[in-house]
Amino acid sequence: MKRLSIGVIAGLCIALLFSFKVIVDLKDTSAEVNKVRGMAIFTDSTPMHEHEIIGEVAISDLTLKSHDYDVSRDNLISKARKNYPGADGIIIECVNKNNELYRATVIKFKK
Repeated sequence: MKRLSIGVIAGLCIALLFSFKVIVDLKDTSAEVNKVRGMAIFTDSTPMHEHEIIGEVAISDLTLKSHDYDVSRDNLISKARKNYPGADGIIIECVNKNNELYRATVIKFKK
């Protein structure tokens, strides 16, 4: 009876260990993104975590009179925070070839 009890306990422990195994499928192109002012920033990339699109914001560098990426990114973050306070991140894309217009898709991660 003692052997049976030890075997059952050992089997349960092994089953528990396997049930908590985390499977991660990293691709060559997988990366961790930066967070700026609490918002995940995706540039020319797509989040792997499930998310929903909650809106879109855009800015023109012509009105900013600056072609600096950091300035454009920060302005997109400010607009996203103002218009979508519950946002978790933005996906930034350049709309034209002269880098004069940026658009960001605003996202919220599913929990």
